[in-house]
Amino acid sequence: MNDNHSNISVRVSIWNMGVYRNKLVKIAPGACQFFSASNGIIANKKSCFPGSYRNISKGKQVTADDYWPENLPFSIIDEIDSTSYKSLLLPTASTPQDLVVMLMGTFTCNKLNVKSSVGNGPEEVMVQTSIDGTNYTTATTVSLLNTTDWQTISFANTDATYVRLRMNSSFGAQNVGISEIQLFGSPK
Repeated sequence: MNDNHSNISVRVSIWNMGVYRNKLVKIAPGACQFFSASNGIIANKKSCFPGSYRNISKGKQVTADDYWPENLPFSIIDEIDSTSYKSLLLPTASTPQDLVVMLMGTFTCNKLNVKSSVGNGPEEVMVQTSIDGTNYTTATTVSLLNTTDWQTISFANTDATYVRLRMNSSFGAQNVGISEIQLFGSPK
């Protein structure tokens, strides 16, 4: 998806039949294109997410209660698996660790994908939403697995300008860590 206000040129590279196949394409503002490779040829088609439904956390601001200097909150949306957020403290029910994604607009959201860090991923997580950044409503509370695979947290359609991950426990002994998140929704 091109979130820019002008056309962009991109080189798509897909491994197919033992080699990388490359294609240079232009994508218009707001347009989506999907690519696939078959028999050594890259094909693309224009397509849209239903109702603009997409990962709305990309490029947004993320804050945290605390974090290690080399493990910034922004790392959870940078799409780089080797970077991650890590808290200074171990989360508990009485002293949870919060990550807040500021959406810079109101979106209807209903799904959050989480990829935990090795050995210290969150265990109990509350997904909370807010319009004003002060008053939060809990959309759902889940117990995640001790894995670095993507885990999906689904909840009812909720309007939000801020989405908070409140972590009440961790699989780690000293802190909590998240490698990536994807928050799905559409503009209001």
